Formats: sequence, C-alpha cells, structure tokens
Amino acid sequence: MLLLKHRIQNRSLKILTKSLSNPMRKRSDPVPPVIPDTAHAKALQCVCQKASFTVEAAFILPLFLFAAVIVLGMFPMLKIQIQVNAGLQYAARMVAVSWQDSEDNHESLSLAEGKILFRTYMSEHGYEESVLKYGLAGISLLGSDLSGDYVTLSADYQVQLPISFWKLSSLPVSQCVSMKKWTGAAQDEADGGDSYVYITPEGTAYHSSAECSYLKLSIRAVSVSSVGSLRNKSGGIYYACSCYEGGSLAYITDYGTQYHGDLSCSGLKRTIYKVSPDQVGDRHACSKCY
Repeated sequence: MLLLKHRIQNRSLKILTKSLSNPMRKRSDPVPPVIPDTAHAKALQCVCQKASFTVEAAFILPLFLFAAVIVLGMFPMLKIQIQVNAGLQYAARMVAVSWQDSEDNHESLSLAEGKILFRTYMSEHGYEESVLKYGLAGISLLGSDLSGDYVTLSADYQVQLPISFWKLSSLPVSQCVSMKKWTGAAQDEADGGDSYVYITPEGTAYHSSAECSYLKLSIRAVSVSSVGSLRNKSGGIYYACSCYEGGSLAYITDYGTQYHGDLSCSGLKRTIYKVSPDQVGDRHACSKCY
C-alpha cells in the first residue's frame, strides 16, 4: 500500500510540473461548448410564439368583423329588391289587363295608374324603409314604357350601404319587369271571315268589334273632391259605387257612371263574349259600331 501511494504521488507531481512548464498550452485548449438550459429555451420559444399570434390577431380580427358587417348588411338590401320586384310585377300585371289601345292619351294614364298600384302594394305589404335612401317617394318609375306589346315598368332608387366608404354611402339600383298586354290577337285574322258580334253580360248592346270604345275599360285615378265636376264621355255624372268606403282617391272609366274605391271591384272588370248574331237576344246594335 505504501508503494502504491508513493507511485500515485509521483505521477501527480509529474503532471503538475509539466503543466507549470507549459503555461501557454492552457490558453490554446479548446473552450468547451456552452450547453443552454432546455427549460429556458422552451420558455423563450413559447413567448415568441404568443407574441406572433397577438400581432396576427390584431390585423385579422378587424378585417373579419368588417367583412361580417358587410355580409349581414347585404341581406336587407336583397330583401328590398325582392319587395320592389313583387310590387312591380303586381302593378305591371294590373296595367297589362286594363290597358287597351286607344288614340287618346291612355298611355300616360296607365303609367300613372301603375305608379299608384305599385305604391299601394308596397305600403300594404311593407318594405325595408331603413334601406331606401329617400323612402318610398325615392323610387322613380319614369323609365317605364308602354309602347309595343308589353308593359314595362322600371324602378330606379338608392339603397343605403351598411358602412360608408369615404363619400360613398349609397348605391343606385334599377329593376325592370315586363308583362304582355292583354290585347289578344287581331280580330280580323282570328275571325277567319266569319260573322261574330261581341256582348257583355250586363250590356244592352252588341258590338261588331272587340275594340269598340264601349267595351274597353280606361281606368284612371282621380281625386274624390273633383268627381262632382267630372263627366263621362256620354255626358253623364258619376255616382258612388257600393265598394267606395271613403278616402281621397277614386277610380273611374270613360263611359262608366260610378266611381269606385277599389280596383278589384267587379264594376271595373269587363267580361266580353264572342257570339253569333242569333245569340244577342234583345240587345240592340251599338251606335258606335253600326
């Protein structure tokens, strides 16, 4: 044991002596790499990731909310377009049924009638008033056209945007509806040369043509206060129909003897039958046709 201990001491002394004799060698020895703490590195990485998520959310969340507001604001705009389209279809259908060709100015009267029918339909069925920039009065039907074989009603109006873009707060909208006029086929071609006359269930005369002015309904809207001073084309005055229940507006025809409060009144509808001359009964010939 003493010998072994002596050898270890000698060896340690030699190593120490060698190190002291070469002091520069210590400086040239490679520096051991610094191994970072694993827990500290993971915590630093987590903080960086959370900070990046916060920056992305600051940019994306406002854009998402803005897009959501735009999309939700589109639904009332689509709803008012559906409502306006339904009103135009109703008015065009009614005008197409009552419209008849004439040499006098029935076209402007029909346009005025169509506007009244459209506004009445919109008021009765409701509409998205907050979306219309100028309300119901801001819907213009000036682009409508009754020339040709179709009744074309065109509505132009402004809708409010859910969010204003600088000076842009509304958008123009145009909608158009066309209906075929209920004028039928040309009677000379349809008759094929056969002899027929035309009668109505309540009429006392028979007519040689379905285009007779007595058979044609020219409905126009007038103020009730002015009915007393108006006369039909036969010189007669207008009496109140049983359908009139008050109001400032009434409907009359050129050869009618009553003013009506409702366009759906049977007195404003005309049923015409095409019959042979031996089916006229005790009706007399029309003074305009014969």
